[in-house]
Amino acid sequence: MLQTLYDYFWWERLWLPVNLTWADLEDRDGRVYAKASDLYITLPLALLFLIVRYFFELDPGVLATQVPAYRVSPAEGSIVFPRAQHPGPFCQWLFVLTLHPARSLVNTGSFVSYEQPKEASVGIARKLRPRIKSYVATPLAALLNVKEKTRLRAPPNPTLEHFYLTGGKHPKQAEVELLSRQSGLSGRQVERWFRRRRNQDRPSLLKKFREASWRFTFYLIAFIAGMAVIVDKPWFYDMKKVWEGYPIQSTIPSQYWYYMIELSFYWSLLFSIASDVKRKDFKEQIIHHVATIILISFSWFANYIRAGTLIMALHDSSDYLLESAKMFNYAGWKNTCNNIFIVFAIVFIITRLVILPFWILHCTVVYPLELYPAFFGYYFFNSMMGVLQMLHIFWAYLILRMAHKFITGKQVEDERSDREETESSEGEEAPGGGGAKSRALANGHPILNNNHRKND
Repeated sequence: MLQTLYDYFWWERLWLPVNLTWADLEDRDGRVYAKASDLYITLPLALLFLIVRYFFELDPGVLATQVPAYRVSPAEGSIVFPRAQHPGPFCQWLFVLTLHPARSLVNTGSFVSYEQPKEASVGIARKLRPRIKSYVATPLAALLNVKEKTRLRAPPNPTLEHFYLTGGKHPKQAEVELLSRQSGLSGRQVERWFRRRRNQDRPSLLKKFREASWRFTFYLIAFIAGMAVIVDKPWFYDMKKVWEGYPIQSTIPSQYWYYMIELSFYWSLLFSIASDVKRKDFKEQIIHHVATIILISFSWFANYIRAGTLIMALHDSSDYLLESAKMFNYAGWKNTCNNIFIVFAIVFIITRLVILPFWILHCTVVYPLELYPAFFGYYFFNSMMGVLQMLHIFWAYLILRMAHKFITGKQVEDERSDREETESSEGEEAPGGGGAKSRALANGHPILNNNHRKND
């Protein structure tokens, strides 16, 4: 049965024009053609992206807090930690993989020991501390003077915490009264506890900045690389040449790596979406990532590569502008943020609502029918392009709303942002809150919040 499904899935009539088979796309005479098996490499590359991103965004302060005081036990050949200061999971991984392959992790009494030969333990102790250092995003945040807002933490309360995790984050009035009786707190104190607890779960400004800086770095490099791949190709200037000789079009190494890196990055975004900053358009993000992965994959093994490179470069052209605007917003560079956002909005509207539908989609919908009858792959590809175009219209609507507020002088913020709740009315703002002016703003920054994403 599985073989039958496999054969049906790869039936030539689904993915190739009439009278063509997969045998026509076998490598020959030094010409290399795209194959579905080429895409297997994108999954390990996606994992590599996640690892690189981790160290790119790594907050050295977080790592330092996970490395407790330790002592080297030469007699036992171990690095010994008091159990109360047992290192976190990342440090365990750091010991075992990065520094030296530990023989075993031993729990004895009130101590946790990483057993090693005597000389290895001493070597680990010498190498561990110097490795705790700044990387990219956090030093950049410090350079741009990104200031974190001090948040009041909800005091430990098992009753309220249990309801928060199981019953909901926004209790109704009747539930507040019941919790008040159960916890011995007043209704006002219960409401205050939930406000503080919700704020604890919201991503910090530094986390948002690190995420934006990672995406900015990739999008900028990807756009430059994509333009280098296609700018000297004839189909960049004449859309009809996209289909010249289709589907017997060989690939070159630059196209191969452009595809593999872009697809790997989108896989990594899909894998990390649960831990990234949550937005109100969370469902749209998932639809976008899935549609993009399907489009890139299909365009590769169906040999829509020329059209695919044009589409990917077009989408990368505005995303680095958005991420840079968010970075400057978090740094409090209001004018720089506003100016970059205006440029981003213009580029986004031109590329996503003009060039894409009237040039690219016209190229993929009209020109192929001049060469061969429509087939399933033709309808499938253009249907997925239609899904992306609808998402572009949705995001363009949000962008235009923000631009309208900006032009009319109103406070501008991301339409999808999850605004932080304050307690200014109760006089309970944490020290360093910035006074009345900053309390009226979400995280102290009135322009944009890091709830934008790669809009495509």
